[in-house]
Amino acid sequence: MSGLRSFLAIKMLAALGKARQFSTLLSRFSAVLPDTRTRLANLRKNHSTVVVDTMTIGQLIGGMRGSKLLLTETSSPDPEKGILFRGLTVQEVLRRLPKSGKYPMTEGMLFLLMTGEVPSYEDAEALRVELIQRAKLPAETIALMQTLPTSIPSLTQLSIGLMSLQTHSHFAKAYSQGIKKADYWKPIFEDSLDLVARLPIIAAYIYKTKYRPGPVGRIDENLDWAANFGNMLGFKDQSFHEYLRMYSIIHSDNSGGNVSAHTTHLVASALSDPYLSYSAGLNGLAGPLHGLAGQAFMKWLTRARGILGDRATEEKLEAYVRKTLEAGHRIPAFGHEVLKVEDPRFLCQKDFALTYARDDPLCRMVNLCHRVIPKVLKEVEKVQYPWPNLYAYSGAILHHYGISEYEYFSVFFGVSRAIGCMSQLMWSKGLGMPIERPASVNMEILKKLAS
Repeated sequence: MSGLRSFLAIKMLAALGKARQFSTLLSRFSAVLPDTRTRLANLRKNHSTVVVDTMTIGQLIGGMRGSKLLLTETSSPDPEKGILFRGLTVQEVLRRLPKSGKYPMTEGMLFLLMTGEVPSYEDAEALRVELIQRAKLPAETIALMQTLPTSIPSLTQLSIGLMSLQTHSHFAKAYSQGIKKADYWKPIFEDSLDLVARLPIIAAYIYKTKYRPGPVGRIDENLDWAANFGNMLGFKDQSFHEYLRMYSIIHSDNSGGNVSAHTTHLVASALSDPYLSYSAGLNGLAGPLHGLAGQAFMKWLTRARGILGDRATEEKLEAYVRKTLEAGHRIPAFGHEVLKVEDPRFLCQKDFALTYARDDPLCRMVNLCHRVIPKVLKEVEKVQYPWPNLYAYSGAILHHYGISEYEYFSVFFGVSRAIGCMSQLMWSKGLGMPIERPASVNMEILKKLAS
């Protein structure tokens, strides 16, 4: 017994010693932080225009915003036209890509981003069949998704499920056996299409396990990628399938500098396979400043509706918006740093809602916000481009079709963004792009350059 007491006493002393060390570390960090913040603020205020190699100090400490440092073929923002997908506007994409119904097939968007060419219906149909043939999950992944605790956030589960497929990576296997650099793209192509085909199935298992217990719907060989996704979730409404087609296209890509795309590119540059790389991209998408914007706006919108009711006037909403801003809160999903015009991705969703959900209370509330919020942001916050972005409508439309689980909204985003990230990854490896390794500097170096 005395030996056990001695052992426990030693463990307690060790724990206390660690606590003291952490306490000392915390106090020291707390002590040096204010001065360092002050030095950084001084650099930002007084020396932001000083050039360091190819960018200014302001850009370097401001998230490299606006710095042209990445090569991305698939899409780019145009201040006057919105996001251009391979040079095509949103309206042109929705008009020209081959259709399975009223809206284009997602398969056509994948073909466009991968090749730069508008596919024929036969091209898109062949890709549709190929993705269905690849849409199979290993038994261990299915078992994993059915046993994950429901307390784990949906997007985290999507990342976990995707990671579980990594042992089936064609690229990882080829690289371990030896493969020429010029041929990296070949197994990457296999992984990329497998990933796009399988991701909706993982997402469906999340929904049917976490929110609405029941079997995942079967893949229908006669349906396209988006319609099968809706079916697997348990939603067979044809207009919902139409919305998923449009949703997946307008959420698929947004240049290479956004967090999910850049993270995927960065991790893949170390020759991590697509499963590892896009899992990292999904973890970036899970940030409140990126993929959670849609659900954040829905929470704000729902609160506003609860207070103002379904017959809110422009005057009452304007007062509520001003009150929100005066309290120091921001309004999600409004404002864009690049676009000088209203976001076409928002406008095409508004057109959809006016056709299929005209009488929906939340959709009407979004239309009211569209009329009121921009003018208040311009006046109060001096926001130069205060228009709603693509996140401002998606939540209300998903809610209209019965998907009230706000946390799951980001899963729709994550499944759709794979289309663009895998296209970017294919080109990165096809062109033999090197590992991404920017140099970093400390504040002393910046201070010397500024003096």
